[in-house]
Amino acid sequence: MHKDSAYLPLGEASGYLPYTVYMATKDYISANPGTIQKFTNATYKGQMWVNSHTSAEIAEVCLPYFEDSNINTLTKIIERYKAQDTWKTNPIVDPDGFELIQDIMEDGGQLNARVPYEKFITTKFADKAVKTIK
Repeated sequence: MHKDSAYLPLGEASGYLPYTVYMATKDYISANPGTIQKFTNATYKGQMWVNSHTSAEIAEVCLPYFEDSNINTLTKIIERYKAQDTWKTNPIVDPDGFELIQDIMEDGGQLNARVPYEKFITTKFADKAVKTIK
């Protein structure tokens, strides 16, 4: 972490942190691979849309969900997120990000035992989305 991390935005202070993930049981994944792939494809398409649009365009789409805000405030927030590289450009959770989230959970007393990346994460749906969606 950065020596002055208390004064930096989370992403700049810590590195990429997978703070939004989707989970399903092995049984559900085995029984519904088509659903998992469609969901992953939709997530990736959303990431691609955000990466290809301006902060103002994104703010305009988001505004109805933030009734207490306005277009200028949302645009500034989104500009800050983009400048900080807050949003990922693909749906793949990498091993470094997974280790970092476990570090944070462990430091906060919320994790009793670490989980191996290979045992907990599958990237096959995300890998396929990235390879097939342009």
